Amino acid sequence: MKYTIRTVASMTGLSQYTIRAWERRHHILSPDRTETNRRLYGEEDVFRLKLLKQMVDAGHSIGQSSKLTNDELFRLGSLGPDALAFPNDRNSPEQFINASIASVVRLDEEALRDSLVRGAAFLGAGPFIENVILPLLSHVESRWVEKSISIAQEHMVTAVLRTNLEQLRSSFLTSPNARRLLVTTPKGQMHELGALIVSVIAGLESWQVTYLGPNLPADEISHAATKSGASAVALSLVYPADDPDISAELILLRQNLGEDFPIIVGGRVAPAYLASLQHLDFLACQDLNEFRTALEGIK
Repeated sequence: MKYTIRTVASMTGLSQYTIRAWERRHHILSPDRTETNRRLYGEEDVFRLKLLKQMVDAGHSIGQSSKLTNDELFRLGSLGPDALAFPNDRNSPEQFINASIASVVRLDEEALRDSLVRGAAFLGAGPFIENVILPLLSHVESRWVEKSISIAQEHMVTAVLRTNLEQLRSSFLTSPNARRLLVTTPKGQMHELGALIVSVIAGLESWQVTYLGPNLPADEISHAATKSGASAVALSLVYPADDPDISAELILLRQNLGEDFPIIVGGRVAPAYLASLQHLDFLACQDLNEFRTALEGIK
């Protein structure tokens, strides 16, 4: 029997994102490929993934576990959960946050990636973002303001988070008939992690997401929305809060797309721009729950 990655994810309890990450980073499997390059897994692959998940669930790193043969994994697993288990809070959000912060302090990119992959696998994409990614970003920002982390450390965590979120986003398989959401940041807004987070959440809400990257002019956004048949556009505004060109870009985008087209605007500095643009009927979101509500209200 051969199984698609979606079926294997259901059979093993692992996310498609985690399976791909383990394949890429630890070379634990070599699935067959269809003519259209889709992965196909055999019974042996499913068995190995189940054994590895058992080890990771017990608190062992996937890096170490992936070096063991199936027989070795099976023998260890047969000792029972008490022989392998770590304390119950080993896989709590706080543990993943603490491990990530420690990795940032040490400038240990590999450890940070491993902590985030494990967090996504154990918690699921939505809880992982809200209970690990957002608190981690807040902590890094606070330490940046305090000047207790370096530019190198800040750049490392941003790069790792960008890759992690992009992999999460690309792991969703949505219906071709699903509504399409364009996600970007306006011209002058260079910080894209908020936009990537929004892309993942929209994917979890069964939207088709086209992520356009950061710093996109209004004319390009409106053209892409029209050409792709998008049902809505989502914009992330993070920094700065006082760029007069941003307001001009938002006004132009509304003019281009029309007064009834849904434009969702969120991010830390969004209120600073939207306060004077209330007449343009942007859908303002202060958090991810409000973003989900905005998506639900779009017909």
